[in-house]
Amino acid sequence: MSKTNIKMSQPTYIVKKDDGIIICKIRTQGNDEVFKFLNLNDPVFRLKLKKKFGIEWLDDTLTFTGIARHHRTDVWNEVLGKRISEGKCKRKIYNFYCNLYNFLENEVMINDIDNLRQYSTNLGRCIYREKQHLKDLMG
Repeated sequence: MSKTNIKMSQPTYIVKKDDGIIICKIRTQGNDEVFKFLNLNDPVFRLKLKKKFGIEWLDDTLTFTGIARHHRTDVWNEVLGKRISEGKCKRKIYNFYCNLYNFLENEVMINDIDNLRQYSTNLGRCIYREKQHLKDLMG
């Protein structure tokens, strides 16, 4: 697993010199093990993942595509075309997973941390109320 928490396959290329395009495809898979302490099995959360990102879970395998187009005034350079198509493909991968992990962070912040903060605040109020209650009882 890389520092980006994404497994990536080696790029595969489709070269269509007559059409002036080079296509790069890379398969990816996120790693949900790093989120083992979070309970993200909530059906509502999973439905949001499906609707927003088209995935069932964080470790789904996805394929991304990048395309380099040869302009008719350029000299054909297959190596450069492969590098450009791979760069475009990786940019899509990083964008997707960045958006996914930002979404995950927001879900945790909104749901879990806000709930935790509310529980903590409520307990603080209970402590204060009981302190006052004991004070009244003890005269």
